[in-house]
Amino acid sequence: MREFRTPIKEIVPNHSIHYQDPIIAAGSCFAENIGQKLSEHKFDVLVNPFGIIYHPLPLISMLERLIDEAYFNATDLFKNNGLWHSWMHHGSFSHPDEIIMLEGLNAAISHGYQQLKKATTLMLTFGTSNGFYLRETGEVVANCHKMPGQLFEKKRTDLEHLRTRIAAGIEKLLSFNKNIQIIITVSPVRHLRDGLITNNRSKAGLLLLAEHLESEFEQVHYFPAYELQIDDLRDYRFFAEDMTHPSDVAIDYIWEAFQNAYFDPSTLDYTKASEKLLKSIQHKPLFPGTASADQFEQKLQTELQLFEEKWGVHLRS
Repeated sequence: MREFRTPIKEIVPNHSIHYQDPIIAAGSCFAENIGQKLSEHKFDVLVNPFGIIYHPLPLISMLERLIDEAYFNATDLFKNNGLWHSWMHHGSFSHPDEIIMLEGLNAAISHGYQQLKKATTLMLTFGTSNGFYLRETGEVVANCHKMPGQLFEKKRTDLEHLRTRIAAGIEKLLSFNKNIQIIITVSPVRHLRDGLITNNRSKAGLLLLAEHLESEFEQVHYFPAYELQIDDLRDYRFFAEDMTHPSDVAIDYIWEAFQNAYFDPSTLDYTKASEKLLKSIQHKPLFPGTASADQFEQKLQTELQLFEEKWGVHLRS
């Protein structure tokens, strides 16, 4: 029978993940998608310590800041429209109270430092090579926080600069944690504000960057999330309503490919068992308090207890 799609056949796993391994997932909103899947299955995962970051340069700066355990102070913040912001963080960290915001930023440093120190897997998802350069410092910001456009110069970052800068950060990371393995992905989320041509050129730079890093470091591995979405699934039905983000079905498809590529056999068994129980946990009975609802809950409690005895993981915690 003829094949009417172009499945990815080049995924060659050279790193395995166990369900008890410490993990960090960082980068674009696609890192959030996979990180959320890991979190739902109770993996030891920290997702986006500084919030969503699309560009590789502020992403590597975040890692270096965690490695150095470099805490923030008031000089790292600025105020606009009643909120304090940081150029290194997503807007979810912004706050009307400067002290509370700094406490949140520095708690993220402490947590991120500890997780990065013990992590066996770091997943970095690059979203765009088009950066907003703050004219005052010449640095790419993680988020513009809706500040006036004249504060920034928007341009694509040169591939060689990306390669040199990210490689230096990876070398520092490998000196800090010699046991860590790095999985790099390019986000399949399309950045269409500047048009398809600009988006595709930006993604091309990221794909070449990933190739350079994979060839330079034996601890770096490429996972083709971008190709799975754009070349394998292809169809608009696998995109969300905004036509830029993967749909839930597409995320599940890529998640399954990620599991098959990196999870060891026991972890595949673990996620299969936990998936079934998680669906039961999320089930809401039509008639709570009835005999059938009570029977369902008792059966679920028994299954959860058996699962916890076997795997040592509490799915309801």
